[in-house]
Amino acid sequence: MTREPESGDPLAFRPLPHGLAYLLLGLLVALLALARVGMPLLMVAGLGVLGTLTVIGLAIVRGRQFDGADQISEAGVRGPTLFGPVFIPWSEVVRVGDDKNGVTVYSARRSARIDLAVLSVQGRPVPEHSDTEAVVRFILAHVPKHAIIELSYYVPV
Repeated sequence: MTREPESGDPLAFRPLPHGLAYLLLGLLVALLALARVGMPLLMVAGLGVLGTLTVIGLAIVRGRQFDGADQISEAGVRGPTLFGPVFIPWSEVVRVGDDKNGVTVYSARRSARIDLAVLSVQGRPVPEHSDTEAVVRFILAHVPKHAIIELSYYVPV
């Protein structure tokens, strides 16, 4: 929890979403079905190239949204957005809220989410943060005194 924020890891070192393979397989099946019903092969090939470029674009966007488990540090909070991770220093935090899956830290212009729910990787449950109470205590210790705190699911005892 003490690592300083970085500009972001290269996309090559981030895992791709598991649903991407199913999307690509569905695209391939649809193209084979179109070729089977008599659509010209050149048109099927063009649709295949367009679909492949779309899937690659979606993978890049999703890869940039992904942020590792090291989302909080002494300097602030990191969270995923459409065009890469956002960093919020603790001094800019104005509100902290939660739901059943995690904690969201808000500044005046943006927000960062810390997922505390149990994740599933290849069918096996893996907790992203093993001690959720320690994470919440860390957040509360670093939030400025003027910030609004609305916690109903992750209230440290």
